Amino acid sequence: MDIKFDAIEGGFLGHYRDSQNNTQPAYLHYHDVYELYYFLNGERNYLTHSKIYPLEADWITLTRPYVVHGTNGKKYERLLIFFSEDFLTTYFQPPLIDIFHEVFSVDAIPAQVVRKNPRIKELFFQIAKYSDLHDFKMAALHLGILLLLLYNSVKQAPTETNTSTLPTKMQEILAYISNNLTTVKTLDQVADHFFVSKSYLFHQFKSSTGFTFVEFLTKIKISRALHLLKHTNDSVAAISDACGFETPTYFCIVFKKKMNMTPLQYRAWINKKNPQPKK
Repeated sequence: MDIKFDAIEGGFLGHYRDSQNNTQPAYLHYHDVYELYYFLNGERNYLTHSKIYPLEADWITLTRPYVVHGTNGKKYERLLIFFSEDFLTTYFQPPLIDIFHEVFSVDAIPAQVVRKNPRIKELFFQIAKYSDLHDFKMAALHLGILLLLLYNSVKQAPTETNTSTLPTKMQEILAYISNNLTTVKTLDQVADHFFVSKSYLFHQFKSSTGFTFVEFLTKIKISRALHLLKHTNDSVAAISDACGFETPTYFCIVFKKKMNMTPLQYRAWINKKNPQPKK
């Protein structure tokens, strides 16, 4: 199953530190919470949208709900913080929430920016401490300070937060796929659009991202479907069409295989989890 449905106490999954000693295969995924990822040490690449970021100690990545992302590479140690939209609205007022959303318009903040303010790393560990204690009010307080510091870092060094080692052509290809889900169907179609051979594109896609074309395309489609199921009342047929599936039936088959539930079951589950206010 591609998304974890773990209960989030108070809208805050907290954190965990994790040290991996062996190389793991690439893993694309998505979830319904915000993610802050502090890379402590090791060798890892972070993929999101049309970019790949080469992580080193003190890099931070920022992921919005339902955005496909993943990492691959060698051993690493990192610290993660997850929090929901409900968590934000519970502890913060709209002006601050707008700033926090702007922070998450950035995919990653490189080490040279983060290291200019050691307080950032310290706050990650403070949040980890209060999460362990289940003191979510203090965790929220430190999260607010952290997000404001990240906001200032992004504003002061905007060009440094958009670095990527992915070749320009592959950046264009990934962006093209993400922006044309209703029309992109096959690897041949993409190869023809960019005037490259299918064989070349197949190998470049795998070597650059760690994922196959089909894996990436399916993940992007399902992540968009999750967003539409949660935030619209569109029918399954309309969502299937908006996400570029051939038929609603095929959409339901793929969705159930990936999510272990049908689209309507997911909508019912997410509505129960986040009930709409009574009018």
